[in-house]
Amino acid sequence: KLCAIGELNDFKPSERYGLTDMGDLEPIGPDGKIKHGGLKERKAVNRLDTFGKVFVLTRQMLIDDDLHAFLRIPEMMGARAARKVDSAFIQRLLANPGGLFSSEHKNLLTGADSALSPDSLAKAIQLFAEQTDDDGQPLNLQPKYLLVPPSLKMTAREILHSTSYLAVGATNRQRIPIYNALADEDLEIVVSPWLSNSRMPGASDKHWYLFGDPALIDTFELGFLRGAREPEVSQGKVSADCLGMGFRTIFDFGIREMDFRGMV
Repeated sequence: KLCAIGELNDFKPSERYGLTDMGDLEPIGPDGKIKHGGLKERKAVNRLDTFGKVFVLTRQMLIDDDLHAFLRIPEMMGARAARKVDSAFIQRLLANPGGLFSSEHKNLLTGADSALSPDSLAKAIQLFAEQTDDDGQPLNLQPKYLLVPPSLKMTAREILHSTSYLAVGATNRQRIPIYNALADEDLEIVVSPWLSNSRMPGASDKHWYLFGDPALIDTFELGFLRGAREPEVSQGKVSADCLGMGFRTIFDFGIREMDFRGMV
């Protein structure tokens, strides 16, 4: 959901180009001449890595399981591959490569008031909406996904789906309209346990992100070798002193960030 899907033909770095319009439309004068504009290239690079694992079904497993183990291999390895893609994406995201999230890029909220809340989410949506192209003009895009760790899942649901918020305080009470403006943002919540997993460098149970629709604006690209989106599982060799059957699985994919303006 958060990444665009790309195809890479080999393991060399693959350059991705985006064209940014430079120059607004201008009035045409009495002479009928149209003024020239320009295009500026934005370059990002994706590159494939190969991931793999060898495993063995022992002779006893094969006999006792009555071929059930064979049937589960594709399902098990498919699930493992999906988990590997998830972890690789979150690892790249948390590494903040090249200052992807920064004050310079105007896509970062920090400090005590950046904890997920109605106010901080509204600020993040504003940052997203105020992103401009290289000519300084608004991109006029809205976020589509709210990415959170499991610890913030219920908070995110309460913020986006509550019908009202109650004011607290014994004095100076005011009548507050029963309306949750954030519910109209149509944000979809995406939960990833990798964001707060202790084995992931930079993990936190407080980080959260807004992502745009990758069909409308570049975010991350998830590239596969020649469109192969599933791992390759094949029978492998085992040593002579091992009773059983060996299997090998390999998966070629690469994940790289494309444009900071698609994320907060």
